[in-house]
Amino acid sequence: FNLETFTFSTGVENDELSKAQKIASKLGFENFKCTLGEESFGYYREAIRSLEDPLGDSIILPTMLLAQEVAKKHKVVLAGEGADEIFSGYIHHQVLNLEELATKFFPNSVWALISKVFGSIPQSILEAFFPYPAKLGVSGKLKVQEHIKHIGSEFERYISLAGVFEDPVSRRIFNKNVARPAELENYWNSMEDFDFADRVKRFDLRYWARNYTLHRLEKLSMRSSLEGRVPFFDHRIIELILKVKSRKIYNLKDPKRVFRNCLSKAKLGIDNDVIKRKKQAFYLPTGAVFSSKTIRFGKEAILDNARNRDIYDLKELEHHLRKDNLELLDSKQFQCLYNFELWCQEFID
Repeated sequence: FNLETFTFSTGVENDELSKAQKIASKLGFENFKCTLGEESFGYYREAIRSLEDPLGDSIILPTMLLAQEVAKKHKVVLAGEGADEIFSGYIHHQVLNLEELATKFFPNSVWALISKVFGSIPQSILEAFFPYPAKLGVSGKLKVQEHIKHIGSEFERYISLAGVFEDPVSRRIFNKNVARPAELENYWNSMEDFDFADRVKRFDLRYWARNYTLHRLEKLSMRSSLEGRVPFFDHRIIELILKVKSRKIYNLKDPKRVFRNCLSKAKLGIDNDVIKRKKQAFYLPTGAVFSSKTIRFGKEAILDNARNRDIYDLKELEHHLRKDNLELLDSKQFQCLYNFELWCQEFID
């Protein structure tokens, strides 16, 4: 039987279409591309309507459009979600585990000083070492600098890195009605018998995987009557992985080493350079794909209704959205705010 693969393409830098096509060709599969561009921005509303929740990530759009394209020919699709959760392959896993190693050598009192030193590092040097298909930017540097102050506290270390608005500048756009759910820290503290890396993995599986990854795929695929299946989230794999301490399978230089070794031993005909290829984030660069005019339209929608939402400090929000050139963090924050506004319009207004 002939297998078909599907990839979304934006046509901008770091687009992974050509890599996907080469792998598909090597394995004898057909590859179909789903093009996403300026005209696609209007479909965010449909994605939010289908999700019924304000997921604040730009990836909901390519997920929906890919599912729509696949559904034209198939009723079931296999997705790769879950590999990063169980093998600790996300960038924040690498950073957090590297920091955990550093805490063995530095006392908690020194992190405030290190934060100040980090702030003096030239932006160009930071960009050279930033492991993401986008620039860290000045806003990202400020976020990391704030994050470093919290390395001595495990839960705050996690939240300050993973949270999109967990930096002093971004927090100011919200008023006192916005607070972090106590449930998050309570659950983290309930895992005191586990190593740090195992806590991160279990925390991600409980909240990130369940409330975002699986929810996104299920809702946006079923919108097109397509059944999305996730082999990496098979309960037998999850149960097996959770029985093994992360330190026994996790490799700081190559987080997915176990997975790569399995692929090599399986002899599937995949080239070794593909198996060893550096991870590339599934990322939609909002500022590069959509024009400034389109993004300005989204910002105006946020500001026009901000007073009715009763969660913002209006002056701070307006100042925050005034920035024209979106850096990585700005882009993610804009998408969160815009998706939330669409959700309010669809389900509250």
